Amino acid sequence: MIDALNGTENGWLAQIIFTFNTGNIPKWNEIKKEFAPKLDAIPAFIQKHELLEKKIALMSLVDLSFRKISVDRNIPFKDISEATHLPTQEVEMLVMRALSLGLLKGSIDQIEQYFSVTWVQPRILKIPQINEMGGWIEQWTAKVKNTLTVMESGMTSELVS
Repeated sequence: MIDALNGTENGWLAQIIFTFNTGNIPKWNEIKKEFAPKLDAIPAFIQKHELLEKKIALMSLVDLSFRKISVDRNIPFKDISEATHLPTQEVEMLVMRALSLGLLKGSIDQIEQYFSVTWVQPRILKIPQINEMGGWIEQWTAKVKNTLTVMESGMTSELVS
């Protein structure tokens, strides 16, 4: 129903919601500039601006984690820093916040400076995100078929002996 706002004088609100859902920080920065007069006229926005910045950084981390395939979810702090536009020294606190809010599950390796994601909070997906997931399933299916072909070809007896 949020799409109903598109094309109206409040269409910018739908843009904000969709931007937060994907954690798209560059788009958020564009929206803040483009709609500055409207945002500045909202006292709650001015009072909660810092909180909104933290929330979009969290969503950016969730989106980054979601986009990683399940066998490649060890995310270096450097990558998280780039995605969230935060200094590397703030990444660990962001990850701990995401863990405490139940947005993600995983573990932090402070020595190697990476976050190992084991679970991502389900959320509303748009068609491009669903298509991306379909691509992952196709890749996985191809790998399974390839493994089955290798096993059926008799190479397993060579591997076992």
